[in-house]
Amino acid sequence: MIRVPLIARRFILATTLFLVSACGGGSSEPVSTQAPSSENTASEQQDSSEENNSSTNSGFDELAECPEGDVLLSHFPLNDGDHGFITPLGNLGPPAHVFPTMHMYVSVNGTEYQSNGDVVPGNSKPLIAPADMAVVEINAFETITPDGGWTEFDFTFGICREVIGRFGHVGSLAGALLATVTAAPSNDCYEYTTGGFADRRYKSCSYKNLSIQVLAGDIIGSVGDRNGNLDFRLNDYRKPALQFANQARWSPLEQHTACFLDYYPADMKARYYEILGSQFQNQTFQRTQEPRCGEVAVDVVGTAKGAWFFQLNGPKQNDDPHLALANDAIDPSIQMISMGVSAMAIDVPPGRYTFTPTGEGLVNREFSQVTPDGNVYCYDTDVAQGQNFTRPEKVLILLQMPDASTIRVGKGNGSCSNPQVMGEYVEFDR
Repeated sequence: MIRVPLIARRFILATTLFLVSACGGGSSEPVSTQAPSSENTASEQQDSSEENNSSTNSGFDELAECPEGDVLLSHFPLNDGDHGFITPLGNLGPPAHVFPTMHMYVSVNGTEYQSNGDVVPGNSKPLIAPADMAVVEINAFETITPDGGWTEFDFTFGICREVIGRFGHVGSLAGALLATVTAAPSNDCYEYTTGGFADRRYKSCSYKNLSIQVLAGDIIGSVGDRNGNLDFRLNDYRKPALQFANQARWSPLEQHTACFLDYYPADMKARYYEILGSQFQNQTFQRTQEPRCGEVAVDVVGTAKGAWFFQLNGPKQNDDPHLALANDAIDPSIQMISMGVSAMAIDVPPGRYTFTPTGEGLVNREFSQVTPDGNVYCYDTDVAQGQNFTRPEKVLILLQMPDASTIRVGKGNGSCSNPQVMGEYVEFDR
């Protein structure tokens, strides 16, 4: 049930708010600047969709069985001088990443940004194969603008039969990967528009059913050309599945998300764990809380904490309509309302709403302590980043749980110090 006008509901269901902005935002608050500067481009949306829809590790059966132990990687994907900090698992960057991200970000040193959030071209760094692996799929994403455009790539690879990975925001391909894309017709191409950008359209082409053998240490492309980060996702089907409140809504791929740093020799792992965090305006922010590499399964059953879904029937295609109530990926002492587009119907824009949680009362209450108790909880966020992530916009957000599997989001009035009543609301479930 959603107590909002029918026209607004139709608008929500028919529209994907597609924002091109730096996920890091422009606030002076440290938590708002820790997230990676990753554009919510067509590639980012496709990455989110494929993470959500991939249900098995089929297509990797021809790979060798994995060896004993977890030391499967030998090379970092960027040279030491070419990368900065590594953002842990679970970064929140709505609306493309409303839910904690299933991949990590490796920042590319030397990245500069234009006023509209696009990366200044020309900062190209070599991308290095982290292990002997087989690339099984390549996707090309072309952004077409009146002034020209650019293409980014991502590709999926297998290290062994049960451990697979994916690189995203690759600026160019090299070696056998480039030769394959140059010589072979793609399996699937289509053009589309999204996000309401009248001056941009997108073309996606997929090259599937590949088997490109790559050796550890090979240069396989470049990064930094059009994005300030390399996305690195790793999935290990040998490990027990991560547990969510509603397991059926999360694909096997998501349930087997892993931290890629854990697959290096001990000395390398320790070295890179020291740069789990972010840097902004010469300030360093590091994650020190365990699990150091972050987490993506953050649901606490029977409470408000975790992932919530808006009118979802069947597999989720992307994060945009949904909601997450979770800790910040770098500083877990701070919590965040990661808001997608659905609450626009009650005039709450998508964005990251941060606060320091309290252990009592109805104001800024720790999410894991919000239960179906009939109370209306009010959140007076430190910074509410609006639709372009750079405009602080003060919004009081109300939460109420009518039952253990449902949460209502409303917009407050005045101050949280005054009693708040839930008026119009948008409802999410698990």
